[in-house]
Amino acid sequence: MKKAITVLVAFPFLTLIACQPTSTQNATAEFCGNLAKLEQAVNQMSNLTPASTVGDLRAADRAVDQAIANVRESAQRVKEARIDDLNQAYNNLDKTVDSLSNRQTLASAATSIKQASAKVKAAKAQLDSSINCPQ
Repeated sequence: MKKAITVLVAFPFLTLIACQPTSTQNATAEFCGNLAKLEQAVNQMSNLTPASTVGDLRAADRAVDQAIANVRESAQRVKEARIDDLNQAYNNLDKTVDSLSNRQTLASAATSIKQASAKVKAAKAQLDSSINCPQ
């Protein structure tokens, strides 16, 4: 009975602690971590080889989509995060991938994917330096 009362009394305080806004330092660390994951996903996409399948490309594209969603979400908690250039570069990469024909070989698409990926990486690097993310 005593434990139940203690839990009932402590619960409101625990929920208040859990609902506190994320500190600026934690939010920045999360944002930087998401930027690093985005770079990994983009690297996987740009490192596809002519032997890779369209399925490999589509899987890599889904990983990039998820990573950019995480970056966008965490950027909302970092007021210094200016992701317009990153969004523009991502949208260009997404259009590049979407414009590929299912009959097109990855060898023929590699150049356009690498160019679009490079723009995403450049925008990510610019964000890293403006936010002071660890390298």
